[in-house]
Amino acid sequence: MPYTAEGKEIMLWNLAATISHASLHSGPPPQGNEIRGGVYRRMRIDFVDPANGKVRSERVVEFDVPALAKVTHVGFWTNSISGVLLAWGVVTEKTFRGRGVYVIDLAEMNLDQEQD
Repeated sequence: MPYTAEGKEIMLWNLAATISHASLHSGPPPQGNEIRGGVYRRMRIDFVDPANGKVRSERVVEFDVPALAKVTHVGFWTNSISGVLLAWGVVTEKTFRGRGVYVIDLAEMNLDQEQD
């Protein structure tokens, strides 16, 4: 179903207001493949005002990642623990030999983009 620009803006405002944390995954969510263990935890994420059918994160998000973790996707949640997964996307794949940091420079939710 196509949405008007105004409809997209309303949906994105609500998503941005509801999503509070981002997660890292070793495959496409929601198959329960969120990174686990050690230093890893979901990180707070905030968004700027939506425009042109998309909304972007306000700042860089840095995750501490345990050794041997593989990152392929990011998830967007309503809470830091449990919560509801509302969206996800593909990120640059990286496998960590030792403990490290995974950086998301820009997270974007785009209602015009095809889903992966």
